[in-house]
Amino acid sequence: MREALRLLAAEGLATSVRNAGYSVGVLTADDIRDIYSSRRVIESGAVLRSASASDARLAAIDDAAAAAERFVHDGDWAKVGTASLEFHRAIVALAGSSRLDSFFSTTAAQLRLAFAVIPDESAFQVQWVGRDGQIADLILSGAREQAARLLDDYLTDSETQIIDGIRAAERARAHRYERTA
Repeated sequence: MREALRLLAAEGLATSVRNAGYSVGVLTADDIRDIYSSRRVIESGAVLRSASASDARLAAIDDAAAAAERFVHDGDWAKVGTASLEFHRAIVALAGSSRLDSFFSTTAAQLRLAFAVIPDESAFQVQWVGRDGQIADLILSGAREQAARLLDDYLTDSETQIIDGIRAAERARAHRYERTA
């Protein structure tokens, strides 16, 4: 159990509190900026170099985008979020690097924690599905530079909304604290 908690802390998903145990990690706006900075470099780089990706890796892009669309129709928003992260995992996999794949696995777990501050998961998730499909179509048609530009806009919009969500949650906590003090 201790080892599992230590690993969660190492991945930024839990925080060790001296003499009190562990608590769920809380990401700050700076953490989100850092996550998205790394995502831009890795994902855009993978898209731009996707000409050398295997057919199987390219098919994974298409499959993940299609899965998200199916889950929207089912109204299963948790699965929509998972499918969107799988889409981005498939983008990273285009680079053909197990180190980048591993890095993105940790990043995806941190993103799940960040998404928890979004009050309306369905409204947040649904907006990315069509964009995932557009990016997939551009990658698969060889329009890599256009796909990378669209991906950059996508990541900027996502980052902004999550930072706004974090700030709103911090403000709400501060107001609750003021009322109880």
